[in-house]
Amino acid sequence: MLSHPPDASPRRISGEPGMWLFVLADVTLFAFAFGAFLYDRGKNPVSFAAGNAELHLWIGAVDTIILLTTSLVVALAVRNHRRGEPSLASRLVMTAVIGAGLFAMFKAIEWGSLIGAGDVPVYGDDFFAYFFALTGLHFLHLVIGVVVLLVLRTQVAAGAEPAAARTPTVEVCANYWHLVDLLWLIIFPLVYIMPSI
Repeated sequence: MLSHPPDASPRRISGEPGMWLFVLADVTLFAFAFGAFLYDRGKNPVSFAAGNAELHLWIGAVDTIILLTTSLVVALAVRNHRRGEPSLASRLVMTAVIGAGLFAMFKAIEWGSLIGAGDVPVYGDDFFAYFFALTGLHFLHLVIGVVVLLVLRTQVAAGAEPAAARTPTVEVCANYWHLVDLLWLIIFPLVYIMPSI
């Protein structure tokens, strides 16, 4: 039986503690928004179901597949960075940037279609007020995430200094992108699927 030498490096959490505090704060903010959505949905189930029926479920599903794919690609980029393969890691990050662009394109098509059909947000507990607020806030995170991905690309592509010196920055950038994905994985079933159940 082959034995593997014990891992000499101590186990640690990916990224930096400050990043995890930011993630906790951001998820908490979204949790309050999700709670308000569920509360108002409980008060107005017919109105929310009617609003939900106007959504394009296929766009939400495609956006979900795109973001899941970009998270996988970013994870692979981090792995290749750690293995000392900057060229492949850089190409993987650029693939994630392209995926983010596709997500944005589908979101713009969906928003334009809904607004064109008169499904605009109104003040109060209206379904579309929540829809545009939640997807708009997520879109802002996506835009920031693209900037973060471009920083990630510069970090994984730099070959001069040892990769280990850049690993904390690489991990922070990757963790932010996974946050963008995580938030969408909550928004998609909550907004696109639950109100119709």
